[in-house]
Amino acid sequence: MNDVFLSCDWGTSTLRLKLIEASPGDILAEVVTEDGIASVFDQWTKHPEKPDRFKFFQKSLANSIAALEAKYALSCKGMPLIISGMASSSIGMCELPYAPLPVTLSEKALLKQFFPADKAFPHDILLISGLSTGDDVMRGEETELIGLVNGTGIPFEEGVYIFPGTHSKHIKVENNSIVNFHTFMTGELFDVLTSHSTLQASLKKGKKFDKQYHSAFIRGIKVSHEQNFLNGLFKTRTNQLKNILDPYENFYYLSGLIIGMELAAAKGYKAMVVCAGPKFIEPYRLGAEALGLSGKSQFISASEVALLVCKGHKKIYENWKIKDNL
Repeated sequence: MNDVFLSCDWGTSTLRLKLIEASPGDILAEVVTEDGIASVFDQWTKHPEKPDRFKFFQKSLANSIAALEAKYALSCKGMPLIISGMASSSIGMCELPYAPLPVTLSEKALLKQFFPADKAFPHDILLISGLSTGDDVMRGEETELIGLVNGTGIPFEEGVYIFPGTHSKHIKVENNSIVNFHTFMTGELFDVLTSHSTLQASLKKGKKFDKQYHSAFIRGIKVSHEQNFLNGLFKTRTNQLKNILDPYENFYYLSGLIIGMELAAAKGYKAMVVCAGPKFIEPYRLGAEALGLSGKSQFISASEVALLVCKGHKKIYENWKIKDNL
């Protein structure tokens, strides 16, 4: 097999493992499992024998690698492995310190730790840490941003780069460096309110976000901008009581209200680049239009966003290979 490496994006709830051909960076094989960091950490803490933490996580990785090998009838033995995301966190396989800001948009600026292969786990590991401000932290999005800037050919802009999700990140870039970022609990707040609050009785989910729900979503966006957010939340209840919106429309009203609050924070930037997956790209595009941000906004395609971690890992691998003669 040609020059290849394993790319692991290990999030809180999901593990994504890919086999990458270093040049040109094609994905040769991939598996996605629910063995996220939180689940594996919980298994480790409850294990009656209290095994070595790092080795316990390695065993979980080995299971995912075995699944990849079985799925594609190949052997990954001896292939180097790059891991980013929550694996370097306090609940990960080995906690690494955060790199302080500012950092240049180069993989060389990231903090990394090398773990050599052994008989039990025949893969060299390069574990990537995250970034920290005085009062905020992130792990994973910095690798995606490096993949975007260095691996896509998309024109680079100074401004704010937005990565929507459970904990959305707004990363401020100036002079080819990350100088600040902010985390917004957008997705988590939406999940809590739709599943564990009194508002859930006024909502119904499960319908696709098509044009018939756009007006309700935009209504939420505008309320977030024009009225008090907490009062806007209660209007989710009165929308249903007064038959202003049906429960499906109300679901997207609430989504617009919360996303609108997040996007309002981007108004002061001269440029806004949104790196959203398929679930978020259309809501964020509509939100930007409703708030008058379209003129300074760029939206990276969902298919390109799906490749950003791999592109970031490819850049890291190329330098690792040169430095350590892999």
